[in-house]
Amino acid sequence: MVAKALEVEVASNALFLCIIFLLLLMVFALTVAVSRQAGRTKRLVQEMGLLKAEINDTRGNCEPDDNKESLT
Repeated sequence: MVAKALEVEVASNALFLCIIFLLLLMVFALTVAVSRQAGRTKRLVQEMGLLKAEINDTRGNCEPDDNKESLT
């Protein structure tokens, strides 16, 4: 029935076509989710840096932080 609707001669080809389409949709949805999370992570790191700078300014501590962690 799906094969006739898609005008595909062999039903298994229609099945593969549907599966490939669903997989592409899943990849797109996951890409969007990862992109959003990357944006949120970037914003949180920036906010954390601003808060650390504010704490250092409030305490009067202008010394470089020796315990910096690499975020990359």
